[in-house]
Amino acid sequence: MDTLSAFNDFLKNWFEPGSDELEAKISGYIRDNKPDIVSGLLESFAQACQRAYERQEKNSADAISYLSYSMLYINFLARKPLYMIETFNDKWFFSSSVSEHVYDPKWMTSRLYEFYGDALSKRRKYLGRIHPTMIEKAILTVLDRQANLLTRLAKETFESVDLEEIEEFRKLEKDEFKITIGKYRGAYKEIYKYRTDTGPSESHCLSTVCL
Repeated sequence: MDTLSAFNDFLKNWFEPGSDELEAKISGYIRDNKPDIVSGLLESFAQACQRAYERQEKNSADAISYLSYSMLYINFLARKPLYMIETFNDKWFFSSSVSEHVYDPKWMTSRLYEFYGDALSKRRKYLGRIHPTMIEKAILTVLDRQANLLTRLAKETFESVDLEEIEEFRKLEKDEFKITIGKYRGAYKEIYKYRTDTGPSESHCLSTVCL
């Protein structure tokens, strides 16, 4: 069996069924523990707003127009917090960030790390034909699938709460304010939009933004 045949066999007979089972487990965990997950997500948002506010107070930073949750593959592989939360003025990524914070959904990544470890162990039966980097690339596709679950949850969360009830957000100097989520400096979706003159508006997804 050559490398390609070995990898295809690995994907078909173990990895793909296992990733489907993993997604079902994570979906079930979200369903059964939604209040705690939402609380953690909103806490990360409040902390990010506080960081931005402190920068505004200290350095007369610009009004905030964007707060972006950015997933970093390199952080996943290094077992660091998965998301960076950055705030920006109205130029978004075409300007320097006003502040940075992190969000680490360990309820998701802990299960992915366990699956990743199992995948590295399973490859050994193929007697060296499957390189660890092949497993790494495959696991990142699974990470993308799980991140889509988080994106949907985040959109639902921010659409269902009154952000003005969050003190850290309320005191923040902001312009037309948007929350986006995606891959670091890659494709992002707008999951919430707030107009300073009218308050929350109906959320919608931006067309894909690739920088």
